Amino acid sequence: MNIILLGAPGAGKGVQGKAIAEHFNIPIVSSGDILREFAKKQSTDSKLNGEMQGGQLISDKFVMELVFNELKSNKYTNGYILDGVPRTLVQAKAIEKHNINIAAVIYINVPEDIVKERVLHRKVCKSCGKIYNEEGKTICAQCGGELFKRNDDNEEAIKERLNVYHKKTEALIEYYKAKNLLKEINGNQQISDVSKEIFGVLESL
Repeated sequence: MNIILLGAPGAGKGVQGKAIAEHFNIPIVSSGDILREFAKKQSTDSKLNGEMQGGQLISDKFVMELVFNELKSNKYTNGYILDGVPRTLVQAKAIEKHNINIAAVIYINVPEDIVKERVLHRKVCKSCGKIYNEEGKTICAQCGGELFKRNDDNEEAIKERLNVYHKKTEALIEYYKAKNLLKEINGNQQISDVSKEIFGVLESL
């Protein structure tokens, strides 16, 4: 089962992706993680690092090359969750041309003021990757790892990322709705309730 996660920055795609992965025992393919891992190998003043920290969208061709290369791994044979890709119609069409069969597109819908707050207060565990939105928290309750704030989780970058989302990614909602693949989820509720709603949708496929 191959699944796409859609939603604005801060909608909870990362958290819900992990929940889906554990529940259905399928891995996550995060374009953000792939890009950040690639960027680590570049110089700190490289164009890619600058674009990512500024919240800009990386070129479709470059992103899809990295994602398709990642998907060659045998660990994705039984399905996967695409998180952060596609972000444009060009990327969506590239996935189709690659003959990837998508079972469902989970659209996590959260009001814009809420996603802004989430991103500005978001912290990530350096060890296990668990995401928190609690002010003042510095240690991961799950593994005891240190929490850190991503460089691109700032007011200027989230504003740019939301602008890009509205211009480029929102079109995917209608695109996948027309293909009868879109499953809209209310993301403005407790994390466990969002997960329960998603599991119910996927189990009914």
